[in-house]
Amino acid sequence: MLQAEGFTPSQTQGLLALVEEAVNESLLTAVKSMVTKDEQREAATESEQDFQRLRSEIHVLEKKDFAILKTELERLIAETSRIKGSIQDEVNRVHGGVRLDVNLEKARINDEIAELNQLVANADTKIDKEIDELTKRMHDIRIHTKTFVTRFIVGSLLVFLGYKIATIFLPANKKKMEIPLLS
Repeated sequence: MLQAEGFTPSQTQGLLALVEEAVNESLLTAVKSMVTKDEQREAATESEQDFQRLRSEIHVLEKKDFAILKTELERLIAETSRIKGSIQDEVNRVHGGVRLDVNLEKARINDEIAELNQLVANADTKIDKEIDELTKRMHDIRIHTKTFVTRFIVGSLLVFLGYKIATIFLPANKKKMEIPLLS
């Protein structure tokens, strides 16, 4: 019965031993004093009352211990809930921080990619522009060279023809004028 109330077997045996010892001492005292039946009944009633008092005190102690245990358990449950909430808040904060860091890193990488793409586009534009300029310069040089070579050839031809005309029409030794065009 005491075990059903939450006492351990050793506590139950200890209490029963105390009760038994108290009863035995009461009986020994009763036997030693050898009282009358009325006195014996009175002593038995007193013993029963003592036993009932002891039982009620044990019951009160059990209730008190149970109330203390219940209060402590409720306190532990509340503390556990508070710690759980605190841990959940910390996990959410860390998770949010990590998510923010990841998003910031993604944005930074996207910005770098956009910047690199812009640099590549600028480099392509600059290369295309320089190729166009070089092509134009080569075209201008080719035209300039053709013009120069043409002028040089025409000039050389004019000098040659002028020399030939001068040698033909202004002969130094007044010979008969022959007109060899190309000798």
